Amino acid sequence: MTASASPKPDRRFRRRDAVVRTAVELINEKGVHGMTLAEVAARLDIVATGVAYYFRRKEQLAATCFLQAIDRFQQIVGEAAPQPTPFERVAAVFRAYAALYTDICEGRTPPIVHFHDAQALGDEEVNAAFVRLFRSFRGLLVTADAPVDATALAAQTHQLLAALFWSRRIMESYDSRYFAEIADGILDILRNGIGALAAGESAPALPVEIPPPGSPSDVGPERFLKAATELINDQGYAGASVERISARLNVTKGSFYHHVETKHDLVIRCLERTIAIMRAAQRQADEQGGSGLQEIYASFAALIDFQMSEAGPLLALKAVVSIPNPERDALLKQFGRLSNRSALVIGRGIADGSIRPIDAHIGAELLLAITNAVGDLRLWAPELDKTTIDAAYTRPFFAGLLAH
Repeated sequence: MTASASPKPDRRFRRRDAVVRTAVELINEKGVHGMTLAEVAARLDIVATGVAYYFRRKEQLAATCFLQAIDRFQQIVGEAAPQPTPFERVAAVFRAYAALYTDICEGRTPPIVHFHDAQALGDEEVNAAFVRLFRSFRGLLVTADAPVDATALAAQTHQLLAALFWSRRIMESYDSRYFAEIADGILDILRNGIGALAAGESAPALPVEIPPPGSPSDVGPERFLKAATELINDQGYAGASVERISARLNVTKGSFYHHVETKHDLVIRCLERTIAIMRAAQRQADEQGGSGLQEIYASFAALIDFQMSEAGPLLALKAVVSIPNPERDALLKQFGRLSNRSALVIGRGIADGSIRPIDAHIGAELLLAITNAVGDLRLWAPELDKTTIDAAYTRPFFAGLLAH
C-alpha cells in the first residue's frame, strides 16, 4: 500500500481525543468544578452538542481524563518493577515521570490531568483505579526477604506518591532541560533524608497557636472553618455545599451566610487559616532556637501533629485550583513564601552541619508536599494517630524513606 493510500485515523476518534485533551487542560487550570462541556466546546470552536456526542455529562469526561492519567502512571510503575531493588524501582518511576513531563512541556506528547480533584469527583471507577495504582506502587517497595509492617509500608507509599505528584510543581520552577536533574535531587532526599535526629532525641513540642474550636454548641469562626476544611478536602469545592457544611455543624443555612457571603469566600478563608497555622509553626520553631535541623524538624512535626489532632486538618492545596486569578496567584505566592522560609532554615542547617548538603529548594518543597498529604493519610493508614505518627511518618522522611 502506498503512502497516499494509507488509511487515515477515524475523524470521530480524533475529535474525541481533542475533547479529552481540552478537558485535561481545563481541569488543570480550574479543577473539575471549573471545567464545563460548554467551555470545552468553545475552546475547540465547535457546538456544545459536538462534545455531548462523546460525553453526556462533564463527570464522565473528567473520569476519562483521570483514568487516562492513572493508566499512564500504571505503565510507568509496571516498567520500573523489574529493577532489582526498591530504590532502583522508585528511581525509575521518578525519572520516567520527569522524562514524560519534559515531553509534555516541550510539546511532544499531550498533557495528563493533575490529580488534585480525583477524589472529589467521587467516581467509583476512578477511585478503584487509583487504589490499584497505590497497590502497584506499594509493590515496588517490597523485597522477598524482608519482613513487612503493613502500616509503615502504607505510610511510606503515601509519602512517596505525594512526592511524585508534587514533583511537577517543583519542575515547573525550572526550564525543562533540568527536569532530570530535579528528579535526581528529589531521589537523593528520599534515599538519604534531610538529617536524622540522634537516637532518643526529640524535637521540642510546638503547640500551634490557633483559636480553640469551642464547644459543640458554639459555632464560632474556627469551628466553622474546620468543618468546611474537612468537607472541601474530602469532597472538593463542588461537594462542599452549604447544606453539607450546615448539616455537619447542625446549624441553619442562615448561619453559613453569617460567617461568609459565598462559597468562594469560604475557600479563601480556609486557605488563609491554613497559611496562618503554618506560619505560626515556623515562627515558634524559629523563636525556640537550636540547629537548622532542630528548627525545621520542630515546625514540620508540629504541623503533622496538628493535622492528626482534633483541631486539624489543614486545607489541602488542591483547593487552590478552584479559585480564579488574581486571588489564586496571591495565595500561591503565600505558600511559596512558606516554602522559601523552610529553604532558608535548611540552608542554615547545611551551614551549621546539622543537615546534609541537599538542594534546599527541593527539600523545602518536599516538606510542603508531605505536610499537605497528611490530610489523606487516614485513607491508607487508618491505624496511625498522634502517638504513632512521628515514628511512622515524620522520622522516616528525615532519615530517608528509601534508606534501606
